[in-house]
Amino acid sequence: MIPEPWSVVWPYDPWAKPPKPKLWVSVAPSLGWFLRINSEQRPGAVPLEPQEHPFLRHRSWLCCRSDLIEVDEHRLKELLDR
Repeated sequence: MIPEPWSVVWPYDPWAKPPKPKLWVSVAPSLGWFLRINSEQRPGAVPLEPQEHPFLRHRSWLCCRSDLIEVDEHRLKELLDR
């Protein structure tokens, strides 16, 4: 169930402030590692344009400097079902 590298999922993110559904990008599926997509620019983030990424509604940023999320397959399914 862990998605392919660079796949985007939209689980409930209990570590977001405040906790809410957030877009995540799978970066290391075998390790269950994900990075968040944020709607606000932060240091070290890569811009993502909605014209190039149809799942986005507005310009967003892939947070590459911090916020590495690690979840196993069971926990990911639980967060996606929520």
